Amino acid sequence: MLHVPNKSIQFHYWNPDYLNLVEFQSMYWEMETVFFRAVSCQLYNTPEYHLYIHSLGVQHVLHHPELYIESNYEYSWQNYVNNMARQGTWADNIIIQAVANSLNITINIIESNANFPPVTVINPVNTDRQIDKYLY
Repeated sequence: MLHVPNKSIQFHYWNPDYLNLVEFQSMYWEMETVFFRAVSCQLYNTPEYHLYIHSLGVQHVLHHPELYIESNYEYSWQNYVNNMARQGTWADNIIIQAVANSLNITINIIESNANFPPVTVINPVNTDRQIDKYLY
């Protein structure tokens, strides 16, 4: 089991008196990539590999559509893949599962919202390999 890095990320609500457009875009970018940055921190002790983590998830979706296509009901499959391939796209349940599958890791998502289960566990599927890492 990996130790959770002792790092905190501060999010500020947008206030036009507080942030200029460049600062707002920078803050929004970090919010969109927080999942990929968190996985990068857990695996490599730095958020710098977030684009690599993102690309692994997208590549897994592209190469194994049979695992994911039925989970996508909002868009055409091609539109979904094109959208998820763009940098700065929020991670959804499909991409989170694809990251777990591509890296052969278990991802534990801890939720602070009382309307959701406190923990969601994402295990890699269709693998005969032993799970490499558990992320919290």
